[in-house]
Amino acid sequence: MKVSTRLNLLSLLIVLAMTALVLGAAVVFLQSDLRQSRERLMQLELQGATQAIRQQLYRSGVRAAAREAEEQLRQLRQKEGFASATLFIVERNDLRVVYHPQGPIGQRARHAFVAEMVRQGTGSLEYDYLGDRRMAVFHGLEPVGWVIGVAVSQQEMYAPMVRFMQAIGGITFGALCLGGVVVHLFGRWLMRRVRVALDCVERIEHGDLTARVAQAGVDDEIGELQRGINAMAGRIEERTVSQHEAQQALSASETRLRRVIESSMIGIFFWEVSGAVTETNDAFLEIIGYTREDLEAGRIDWTALTPPEEAEADRRAIEQLRATGRCASYEKHYLHRDGHRVPVLIGGALLSDSTRQGVAFIVDLSERRQAEADRHARRVAEAASSAKSEFLANMSHEIRTPMNAIIGLSHLIMKTSLDSRQLDYVAKIHHAGTSLLGIINDILDFSKIEAGKLELEKTSFRLDGAMENVLTVTGDSVADKGLELVFEIAPDVPQELAGDPLRLEQILTNLVSNAVKFTERGEV
Repeated sequence: MKVSTRLNLLSLLIVLAMTALVLGAAVVFLQSDLRQSRERLMQLELQGATQAIRQQLYRSGVRAAAREAEEQLRQLRQKEGFASATLFIVERNDLRVVYHPQGPIGQRARHAFVAEMVRQGTGSLEYDYLGDRRMAVFHGLEPVGWVIGVAVSQQEMYAPMVRFMQAIGGITFGALCLGGVVVHLFGRWLMRRVRVALDCVERIEHGDLTARVAQAGVDDEIGELQRGINAMAGRIEERTVSQHEAQQALSASETRLRRVIESSMIGIFFWEVSGAVTETNDAFLEIIGYTREDLEAGRIDWTALTPPEEAEADRRAIEQLRATGRCASYEKHYLHRDGHRVPVLIGGALLSDSTRQGVAFIVDLSERRQAEADRHARRVAEAASSAKSEFLANMSHEIRTPMNAIIGLSHLIMKTSLDSRQLDYVAKIHHAGTSLLGIINDILDFSKIEAGKLELEKTSFRLDGAMENVLTVTGDSVADKGLELVFEIAPDVPQELAGDPLRLEQILTNLVSNAVKFTERGEV
């Protein structure tokens, strides 16, 4: 089969296959996705309309709610994709119409799909109405017992899909036209391949045996011709390729080694036993603070960089190098150019062809040493914090025992025969002890907070009782300043609560105390 024939058939098959695939995918998936997205959009619009209708219902009654429904429908129909929208409200108990743009208000709905919506209560439904296929989303409106919903014509809902299918048809027509252009371009591509083969033959004819036809792997007549030309020149070139590759490999190896040395974060330097540093990378120069000009001028000596008390370790390392050709890594210090000491980890080896020259590898340990110091400081701080929390907890625990006794005895004394003045004194002692016990508990809470163990209680209590406790604790300070303390509780706030009464009393006491502190006259 000729190349041009295969090309024409291939382009036609591709166009037909892609067209069928796109149209099939659109029919299978687009309709479902479009329905789901439209349903979510309708639900959002219905929620907004429901909120507005509910407000009018509670504010002005059913007629106002119906007028609001009409206004919401008018606004909805002005939005894209909702020109055919219908908003309806139906009584759940007797299916009477509360609002419908085309139906009389108050009559009972007879359609089966209305009964189905009422039965479901919330959801979506597709149905036929006056020859029009529609989709509705709906939910209940409590506590009035209504079902409110929005319906849209499926013809309008699927209009974007129809436009998409029209676009696909246009794309298909364009693809067919593009196929013709591709066939033309393919013919030109074939002629270029033939020209490339002819040029390669001419270069070989003039003595260029390295000439090759690029991209000669296509399995057709021209590809076979190109591969034959390449095979003819390949056998002659093989004799020179191996030598050229060897030279390139050697050069590349040297380049990689130099790049590794220069870019490594580990300090590397070549040394002599006498102390001279012959070559180094930038990392080592950065560790000791010298420049490459200092290196080239011979001002870097590894023995002079070593503190005198650590020279013995270097001497043992040199002996090990001479005996085994390498030495185990060990820690030492180098003197930085500015005078401070840099902790390093060093290891080295002799060069293979020398007993007096070698290479050393240096790792800067400054950051690791600093990290170890930071960890030690953090452990010390954590131990101090733990000791403080333990002290607070023990101290508070020891104070709670006598305070509980004071509170208990004062409570018993209040049950004895006392006059009003004595009873007031004992009550103040009891409440003061209770407040002091609360402060002690706060100290315990502080230690629990630091330990991450503070938990709120959940118990039943009365709000007026908590208010009375706050009044007892703060009453004297209010009276001393000549102020009036007024507690106002909103009528919708329940008296029976569930929570942590101690925390609530702490909050209210702090608020009242601050208010009294900064109020000079009048009331709080």
